[in-house]
Amino acid sequence: MPKQREEGFRYFLAEHRPEIDKPLLLANLKLVIDLFRTNRYQPHGIGWVEDKKMADSIQIISQYWDVKVDMKTGDRYTNDFFT
Repeated sequence: MPKQREEGFRYFLAEHRPEIDKPLLLANLKLVIDLFRTNRYQPHGIGWVEDKKMADSIQIISQYWDVKVDMKTGDRYTNDFFT
């Protein structure tokens, strides 16, 4: 895992999830990070989502969870952090 990503992850955990066992979580993340290295994530990084995939996810939630969803993908999610 690149040092900047690990430092960002440590900051997030310290600020937002102090109850999590950080060394254990980071050790596990280092073990599974290769699972995220797919063709979709390689050029953009983990967390990047194609707009159509996000729209499809919103549609599925709306349809099967009986939740009225009246929004566009950009109303709740952006990939701007990854560019």
